[in-house]
Amino acid sequence: MLNRLLDLRVHGRTVNAASGISYSAEEIVTAVEAALGRRAHRVPHEVPPESLRISTGRMQAYVPETAHFGFGPVYLDGLIARYAPATV
Repeated sequence: MLNRLLDLRVHGRTVNAASGISYSAEEIVTAVEAALGRRAHRVPHEVPPESLRISTGRMQAYVPETAHFGFGPVYLDGLIARYAPATV
């Protein structure tokens, strides 16, 4: 995706490189904990939900191939499975 944006010479624009599915930090930490079989030390922080809105519209417009990148409801599980065990 980033190579495509560079090839298109996209500059001066914010393009979010994201799956398009929003997971809370708690959901991500819980998934990592499950993969590693360990509990994390959690320090909760309040963050206004409106500060977390991310649009993938520009990404999809510039790089329509992202529709076939495997983003979807099981993306987080696959990502954690791919990288978390490598850190053990």
